[in-house]
Order: sequence, then C-alpha cells, then structure tokens
Amino acid sequence: MIDYLNRVAPAEDVYFDTVGNPLELYGLSRLGARQDGYRWNSVTQQPIPGWNPDFFLLGDEGADPVLLNLGHPEMGIQRLLHGAGDWEAGEAIADTVGQLLLCAAARHHALTGFEEDPIIDDDKGFNLAPRAAEWLFPRLRRWAGDYYYAWTAGFDNA
Repeated sequence: MIDYLNRVAPAEDVYFDTVGNPLELYGLSRLGARQDGYRWNSVTQQPIPGWNPDFFLLGDEGADPVLLNLGHPEMGIQRLLHGAGDWEAGEAIADTVGQLLLCAAARHHALTGFEEDPIIDDDKGFNLAPRAAEWLFPRLRRWAGDYYYAWTAGFDNA
C-alpha cells in the first residue's frame, strides 16, 4: 500500500465511467483514518461501529466501498455493498490495485471512446455497442481473469 500511496494514488479524485454510478478513486487528501461515512462519522466525531480497521478504502462506486483488506491482502480488491447491514456482502473485483486500474480504465474507455451511444437496450437485451464490445470483452477476458463477470455484469453480449 505504501507503493500505491507514493507512486500511484492520484492527487485529486479520479472518476471512471461505469454503466451506473462512476467508480471514484479517492485522491490523497481523502485517504486515511477518517473517511467519512465508512470509517468515521463526522457528526459524532467517532469511528463507525462495524467498520473493519484493516480496510484500506481506495474509493467507491455509488457509495459501495472499493477497498483492500490489509489484514487479508490475499482477498484482493473488493467492492462491498453499502447499506447491506454489515460490511461482509460484496465481491472481489481484482487481485491487485494494478489490475483494478487496468480494468476500470478499459471499461471507461469502452464507454466513452467508441460509439456515441455505448449502451444498446432493446428487444435483444442490454448490450455494449458493437465496436466497444469488440474492443473491451477480449481484453477483459485476459486482464480481469477470474473477475471478468464482475467487470461485465449486466451486459447480455459479454
């Protein structure tokens, strides 16, 4: 995590487009021990009960925290479900921060760099537009590995 902070973490928040809420990676000023709404309650000035102190919060996707469990780094990068009653629900989405960044940037590129309307939602299903799909899906099969479906969830043509 030290290498991430020293070499990779953005100075300002960075947003990657997704099908829904963007994936927001926090800039350096938002990383730390008092991340409001997750680790820290700014109203009560107290830690939030139930938040695992080993969680290193990298960002969020629609308030769903994206993090690394420093106590169990072998679990990889996880996206947990906000509002599920505890911080156990969610899924692993990458083995490393590098894999997270590569997959997030690839999906962002597919959604912004090809067709004007990257999503086709019609009687054939919910699909990524043809040129974007042709570019993204083979790359994610290689880059995301076991997490392919976490990065392509919702697309009927994945």
